[in-house]
Amino acid sequence: MLKKRIIFKLLFNGKKFCLSRNFNLQEVGDINWLYEKLKFGNFANYLDELVVLNVDKSQLYSFDNFIKITEKLIKKTFIPVTIGGSIDNFSQVKKCFGIGADKIIITSQIINKKLINEVVGTYGSQALICGIDVKHDKKKLYTYLNNGNKKFLEFSKHVKLAKKMKFGELFINSIDKDGTGTGFLNPKYIIGNSGIPIIWSGGAGKPEHFSILKDKKISALATGNLFNFLGDGLLELRKKLINKKIQVKKLITNY
Repeated sequence: MLKKRIIFKLLFNGKKFCLSRNFNLQEVGDINWLYEKLKFGNFANYLDELVVLNVDKSQLYSFDNFIKITEKLIKKTFIPVTIGGSIDNFSQVKKCFGIGADKIIITSQIINKKLINEVVGTYGSQALICGIDVKHDKKKLYTYLNNGNKKFLEFSKHVKLAKKMKFGELFINSIDKDGTGTGFLNPKYIIGNSGIPIIWSGGAGKPEHFSILKDKKISALATGNLFNFLGDGLLELRKKLINKKIQVKKLITNY
């Protein structure tokens, strides 16, 4: 049986790393702050993967600047890394894999069939994740593009499109739950027969919220709630999941 994964997402706005609540950003610090003040290197030892997202809405900073910072992260963090955010051409894709990314996330460019076909043809479906930002509207779940600003499709139709375009994984983020710490969106909304591994994101605030990993349709949970899981927070989370018989990787520790 494949192990369930715990993923952390870092948001970078071109200048600093940020916290997000309902897609509204708050700057918290640069890469030096991340490692020197928060000891992120130790924190990352308890993760299965890291996702780094470019969330520069102003476009004041270049994609190359984002890649430069992410490359520093990859050199300091010895776990698989996925890069996403504002990737809209194949040259950027090559830069991501060129610095050591294991996967990339494409969200708003799901409408760019040429780009997606080129990525799948070159790197394979396993290297391509479909980012899906979801939000409730009149009791239905819809997907949004452009940082949550453009309504796109009903959730089920978006999943079918991602499957048709041969994405290898889905990264589903709830705009309503994002940064609230109130728990993940109810898994009942997940498309059970998508045939694609699903990362569920948005709402993590305490270890109990990760119990939804019991759901067979969820392959991984992601959190960007930096301060709630620092120190031994992630280690304690992993211990509790193992005690609940949830199949997560056991680290080499004394427990």
